[in-house]
Amino acid sequence: MSDATDSAPARDSARSYHRWQFWIGVSEYLISATYLGALLVTGLSTHLRDVLAGWTSHWWLAVLVAVLVIGLGQQLLILPSLSLEASGCLVATGFITRASPGGPWIASRPR
Repeated sequence: MSDATDSAPARDSARSYHRWQFWIGVSEYLISATYLGALLVTGLSTHLRDVLAGWTSHWWLAVLVAVLVIGLGQQLLILPSLSLEASGCLVATGFITRASPGGPWIASRPR
């Protein structure tokens, strides 16, 4: 698309959208890094390891459960920023509309 066919409000809207997406991404990264650091500093990761070692003797099952538990905690911490993205406040034209259900968006999270 050429600049001649783009309208100024559309460019401003896109610029604002991408600026918000950038800062939301930065905040999610910082929250996640702080969460993982807190797991190490507080000793919760060691406690989780000990609980899982007592629960199963299969190392691969303990790793799977640990990854799921830690990942669930991380997703719960960044949920406010994810809900802001999905609420329609920061919607890119053509991707999601306010009337669209949350199901397709939620299904795309594991990617």
